[in-house]
Amino acid sequence: MTGKLLEEKAALALEGRGLWLSLLEKYSLSSRSQVVLVPHKEAVYMETATENLSWLVSHKKADRVLVLGMDSAGVEVPGNTGSGVPCFFHRISSRECSSLITLYALYEFTVNLQVVSLSLPEGRKGQGLVDTGRLELKEALSVIVFENYGYGGSIQSGT
Repeated sequence: MTGKLLEEKAALALEGRGLWLSLLEKYSLSSRSQVVLVPHKEAVYMETATENLSWLVSHKKADRVLVLGMDSAGVEVPGNTGSGVPCFFHRISSRECSSLITLYALYEFTVNLQVVSLSLPEGRKGQGLVDTGRLELKEALSVIVFENYGYGGSIQSGT
């Protein structure tokens, strides 16, 4: 990495830190709150995120959930997760999304962030599972991102 590129990444990560701190305050996030970052505009990513909210709450014992997305692509994020735990949706810009992912790639600043992607942060290789045809995208996201091994899809058995 050149010095200029490194400086740009550091500046972007610093923006991400500022955004993270403002979200913590605005939504009163605690150490038990879960944040779901959807860095893709395709509806299937937001659909998968919303389908896994109840699982996330019960699995992580969350007191609230904040879903961050650039666009909900017609998918409505519920006001609660079905178990009375409040759920908020916060629209972020592409730049803000990049800043959070850059910060997260620099260091895991929280264990309570789920990035609903098979390719981000850079280096994730989950897309290869989908490309084999053995897993559907929603199933791969549910298992890899949310650790929901009981997802309703079906893993095709190999011979």
